[in-house]
Amino acid sequence: AWVVSFVRRAWPHMADLLQRVRASLAGRYTIERELGAGGMATVYLARDLKHDRAVALKVLRPDLAAVLGAERFLLEIRISAKLDHPHILTLIDSGTDDGFVWYVLPLVRGESLRGKLAREKQLRLEEALTITKQIASALSYAHGHGVIHRDIKPENILLHEGEAMLADFGIALAVKEAGGNRLTETGLSLGTPQYMSPEQATGDRQLDARSDIYSLGAVLYEMLAGEPPFSGATTQAVIAKLLTERPTGLRVIRSGVPTGVDQAVARALEKSRADRFGSAAEFVEALSSGPPAGRTTWWRRLNRRVVAAAVLVAALGVAVTLAVAGLLKSPPAPFAQRQFTFTGRASGPALSPDGKMVAYIASNRSLLLQRLDGGDPIVLVPPVRGTFGSPRWSGDGSILLFQMMRDSVVEGRINVTRTWMIRSTGGSPREVLPDMSPFDAGPDSLTAVWAQRNPWRLEIVELSPFRVRTSIPVPDSLGEILEVAWSPDRRWLAFAADGIRIVSAAGGQIRLIATSGENIRWAPSGDALYFQDASSGSNDLMKVGVDRRNGQARGTPTRVASLPTADGFSLARNGAVVHTQVAGSAHVLAMTLSGKPGGRIVETHTLTQGTSSIGAVAISPDGGLVAYSRRAARRSRIEVVPFAGGPARPIGAGSGNQGAPSWSPNGAMLAYVNADSNGSRMMLMRYPDGTPQPLGSIVVGYPTGFGQGSWSADFAGSIQVSWSADGAWAAYPMPDLKRFNLVNPERQTESILVIPESLGTGYVGESVSPDGRQFVVSTLRKWNDWGELRVTTVDGKGWQRLREPFGESAPLRWTSDGWLYLMNNRFLREQSGRWHNEIWRTKISGSAPQFMATLPDGCRYSNGPLISADGKRAVCVSVTTQSDLVVATGLVPVSR
Repeated sequence: AWVVSFVRRAWPHMADLLQRVRASLAGRYTIERELGAGGMATVYLARDLKHDRAVALKVLRPDLAAVLGAERFLLEIRISAKLDHPHILTLIDSGTDDGFVWYVLPLVRGESLRGKLAREKQLRLEEALTITKQIASALSYAHGHGVIHRDIKPENILLHEGEAMLADFGIALAVKEAGGNRLTETGLSLGTPQYMSPEQATGDRQLDARSDIYSLGAVLYEMLAGEPPFSGATTQAVIAKLLTERPTGLRVIRSGVPTGVDQAVARALEKSRADRFGSAAEFVEALSSGPPAGRTTWWRRLNRRVVAAAVLVAALGVAVTLAVAGLLKSPPAPFAQRQFTFTGRASGPALSPDGKMVAYIASNRSLLLQRLDGGDPIVLVPPVRGTFGSPRWSGDGSILLFQMMRDSVVEGRINVTRTWMIRSTGGSPREVLPDMSPFDAGPDSLTAVWAQRNPWRLEIVELSPFRVRTSIPVPDSLGEILEVAWSPDRRWLAFAADGIRIVSAAGGQIRLIATSGENIRWAPSGDALYFQDASSGSNDLMKVGVDRRNGQARGTPTRVASLPTADGFSLARNGAVVHTQVAGSAHVLAMTLSGKPGGRIVETHTLTQGTSSIGAVAISPDGGLVAYSRRAARRSRIEVVPFAGGPARPIGAGSGNQGAPSWSPNGAMLAYVNADSNGSRMMLMRYPDGTPQPLGSIVVGYPTGFGQGSWSADFAGSIQVSWSADGAWAAYPMPDLKRFNLVNPERQTESILVIPESLGTGYVGESVSPDGRQFVVSTLRKWNDWGELRVTTVDGKGWQRLREPFGESAPLRWTSDGWLYLMNNRFLREQSGRWHNEIWRTKISGSAPQFMATLPDGCRYSNGPLISADGKRAVCVSVTTQSDLVVATGLVPVSR
């Protein structure tokens, strides 16, 4: 405030700055109000008229702009606009008008780290480390592009939905480079003394990444200690301490800080840059590691004493004690891990056979190739459409098979996913498999193996031209084939279907190797299988030996390591293991729509806090209440919160997992799935205090509580209310995804509605008509493909295909005024090159579909209904995911 007051007294023409900004930017930005002012700029809340979004518009101080020169400043600031990272607040726009310089950033509806520290002073260790690691990820990315921030401090770290964003990236550098020695004329000092590195405080112009690492270490120090490493009454006093003193150790101030964290922060704050970490990644690795080598933890000391005692007793010949000592097993062998991507958008790693290169998917849009020993990634497939899953190398390393989306002119469809091939040396990709079924590459560029259904089979095929060489039948009783892996000697096929199984590449007996697991990879030697098993609640890396002569298991699966954040991995002949390290959060996002076709979302707010695990969400027909399932402590519970926000109320009781909530049309009743040791049942309760009762007699069968109820619009939901003469129904799917149980709770009647095989293999959503007489379902034409909207009577007699927007629709709600609301998953190539979920509505009468709104990035289709009956309120599960690649050594024996 005093800065604003001083500026307005010193420069009277600043008094009309807001009016000048509004007038000059009219037609591009609507300035709503001032958010605040700092040493360099005044910040306004504005609306970007072109893209209809709220933004933060910053206007440089006029005197500063005059010294810098508008064109030079804008030239320098454009460097930061090229930074695209999930934890960097990217520059959106910039310009000069009417003598002032401005730039635009995304609006973060949260608080700064400074505001949080002012309120809480000290943060929890886990929270402080999470913020640090996210900012370090942003720094690693920027440093890799040659950009140093120069002004890392709590004020420039913004917090929103459990994510930390680094703001004003490159602004300090732009001011420094544009202003040069003339900055003294403005009285502006770049950087903040409490967080400056010593070399920055002494005016060194050649700053590098280690200066930012010092500043980040100072911020982490304050998050844990409650105060910066150095403080003083004046700037000169702070700088004097910075150059001559050492900060007090964190463990002296806060004994609960781990020794490893204390030592890592101390190294980041070293006076000499040569003594600090060389990169942000090294800093993060030190923060994540345990006590340094050479230190003996309490359990190691205890183990040594026990072993010594056991040896002594053994010398005396006490066999019983020997048996007890045998139970004291040594800890698992250590293994080293190193993160080598820092974009937060890497997934699906595939190591080349020689272990030198990694192919991976970036942002589900492009296929990249990167050397493990460093260097920039090579773009094999640019982000033209979409790439998915995990690519596979041929045995000789000559090609990569991967899945990519394209339009099919022949089929008259969009977003068709197929399997493609590309040379590892580059070139144009070529479609080789007319499906996106599980696959693996062969020994060279000529062959592959894939899984097909109806009936299930494994096929070894030639790629050019396509021809089936061998077809191996797989019993349908095993269920869906999730993955295929071809052994290095090409004699055996391992696949995931109700466990891990092996069959000869020539066909024959199918052997069960493990009762559960996924993400199968053969050991380079071919005498073992590695896979992940999440049945115990964590993603354990497992190993089971395989006899290469007969394909039989040698022993039982054993745990190699715990990779709790891994989602897929890859092996190489040199024993390297690359896996995806995933971190993310899910929140319930509430949205207010303009309430008319072709409208927009006018307001959003979150209804849950923290890094929640949200499984499903549903909004009541009047839009007043939101129910969702939240997983915590390995159990899932239904909670209800007002749409406007407020405390959450848990519902139901019992020991089972609850999921898939669904409101009755009057909001008085709530249905949900309860899964326990007896199976999964649809339950119905009067909200908020009713006793849950089974809805229908059929056990749904989903062990994780999957399944979503759908209500006819006249379902009153109260036992005291009479039903309409034509009946009102609740419907829920059967475990095979091909049948629905239609229940009339009042009459205690049930009927089964079957989706004919001719319409597809399953469904992606359903809804019951307002009068309870009709039923609409989006059927799957084939596996892993979007379906078509079909409508029938509740007795299943006659199926009619509906007109639909894109052929990718999932029903959300069929309201009493006849509108059927739909969710569409659409690739907005012409706008952002990203996937978006859209809400549309249509009528069974055949009227043209009407567009309602595009949901924000991260909104997922999560059961539903997701929209209120008047179409003015909506909810979704908003997911933010960060994924990077990590290489581990010491887990897999090196192939000889």
